[in-house]
Amino acid sequence: MTPEDPTPSISVDPTEVYFNCTNNYDKWVTVTVKNIESDITATSDNEQFSVRIEGSSVVISAKDNSTSEVITGTITVSAGNLSTTISVTQEAMPATLELTSAVATHAASNMVNGTGYDITFSDGKGTTIV
Repeated sequence: MTPEDPTPSISVDPTEVYFNCTNNYDKWVTVTVKNIESDITATSDNEQFSVRIEGSSVVISAKDNSTSEVITGTITVSAGNLSTTISVTQEAMPATLELTSAVATHAASNMVNGTGYDITFSDGKGTTIV
């Protein structure tokens, strides 16, 4: 039987976490600590992501991202004088096109080069966008 290595260590699994832009569930990351007697702590470098400790796991939450920019952050997990990190990425809100007081029309006869329909937008006042 081989004796266990007495060297203190800390690791996380997974080391990267991804969030959608909205409607996210918490992400659980398992923390493995060997030969360290102190509690696990976790901090986030971005207020978009909050963290809490649940047993031997770090639970990461994300606020909704209503921007057009991807948001990133780093969670630092520590025990004793050792630490490791988790990279966090949250996708950007997809671009949207909002039409108000407009009517969209299409017809099979408007097939463009056999690849799709030609869609016409009209504001009902004579302004048309093709």
